[in-house]
Amino acid sequence: MSARLEDNRPPAVAGAFYPGEPETLRGDVRQYLAAAKPRALAGELRAILVPHAGYVYSGQVAAEAFRQLAGDWKTVVLLGPAHHEAVRGASVWTGGSFLTPLGAVPVDEKLARELLEASDLFEDSRSPHQEEHSLEVELPFLQETLRTFEIVPVLMNTEDLNVCRQVGRALAKVLARRKALLVISSDLSHYPDRETARRADRTSLLALERMEPEFLKMTSDILLERGDRELHCTFCGEAALLAGLEALNVGGATRAEILRYANSADVPHGDPDRVVGYAAAAFLTSSHGAADDRTVRPEAADVLLKTVRTSIEEGLQKKGLRMGPLSDHPELNLPLNVFVTLWLDGELQGCIGSIQPRETLLEAVRRLARDSAFDDPRGITLGPADVKRLKIEISILSPFQRVPDAAAIEIGKHGVLLSKGSRRGLFLPDVWEHFSRKEDFLDALCEQKMGLPRQSWHDRDMIFETFTTQKIEEK
Repeated sequence: MSARLEDNRPPAVAGAFYPGEPETLRGDVRQYLAAAKPRALAGELRAILVPHAGYVYSGQVAAEAFRQLAGDWKTVVLLGPAHHEAVRGASVWTGGSFLTPLGAVPVDEKLARELLEASDLFEDSRSPHQEEHSLEVELPFLQETLRTFEIVPVLMNTEDLNVCRQVGRALAKVLARRKALLVISSDLSHYPDRETARRADRTSLLALERMEPEFLKMTSDILLERGDRELHCTFCGEAALLAGLEALNVGGATRAEILRYANSADVPHGDPDRVVGYAAAAFLTSSHGAADDRTVRPEAADVLLKTVRTSIEEGLQKKGLRMGPLSDHPELNLPLNVFVTLWLDGELQGCIGSIQPRETLLEAVRRLARDSAFDDPRGITLGPADVKRLKIEISILSPFQRVPDAAAIEIGKHGVLLSKGSRRGLFLPDVWEHFSRKEDFLDALCEQKMGLPRQSWHDRDMIFETFTTQKIEEK
């Protein structure tokens, strides 16, 4: 069936975001690609993350991802943000072609229709696409690297994580029947100063490497809730990225590899006081599994230990808790569960932690240091002379893993979180030092932390979750 004239979307930002003259555009794209280097990626490529700013700002970053494309990609699903119009779920352009100065790129009408049938969250709507640049700017790179291919353009901007995940799962179901490349279009932070952008963006990319939509969303929310000056977003294509991650997870991708980062202040005459961040990344299936970035590095661990002492000293001076700037160590800006344990001359002064992150790791440690020092009823009233005698332990928790029953708990390795109705109780892995039997450990957890009879962990409605910890101590 031949496409109607109105099905063909003309370029909206040619001559603005990128050159409008074909030979100039082709020359610029080839120059960006030539400056990028192909890499030996650790796995099979499934998707790329690319920015969508004007080429003078983000073209070289985008080229780092497009340079990795190889093989026979006949279908490309473009996921990006709708900047001009609210979209309930996902807006799909279902027919005709997208036009650029380099020619027409046909839409895979069959795949587009399959998405509409897969979920009512996909809508056949053209208006969000008419003036949108986030997908258009990727096409000249694809035209130069893939040559012959079809696209399915999808725009999103919902803030509802559940909707994003539903869109992602529906997309994965449809794509399971064919080979298709996902191109996720998103810039990073808007519009803080260069240093804040660098810190926020490094944190966001570290969170992205976990490949967990919920964790990425939580990280973004907590970074924005800090109220850093002019930090308006962490990923402007967040909805598309969350949906893409869900689709990739369902489809077996396990790894995100960051290829390049830059921001708008890196180009000549870029404004360092009003910055947009850009990144290129590859999403892969890998037999090595996902990279584990939950561990705090030694230099960052030293910052946490110093933060505990400083916070306690300032508490004794009656100074209020004040939020500091984002850390140069991106892992300290992640929302991680953590416990701070204090010992005074071998006696427990306090042990208080968080099991539902609501702030960055650094801010959590700053707050919990005071709680453990001054608010745990098991401790004494501290004076200034006592601070030097304190021994500090910081336990950073891995994500909780729900398990079917007590049989999955490994003695000496796992911490345990039990939940029954509104009651919850947690023991860190260190508590195993006092127990040789799993039954005694769980009995004490029920009795001491949940206010339930011993052996309540046998109840059918008891929920078991396990975790491990990274312990940080002063030398």
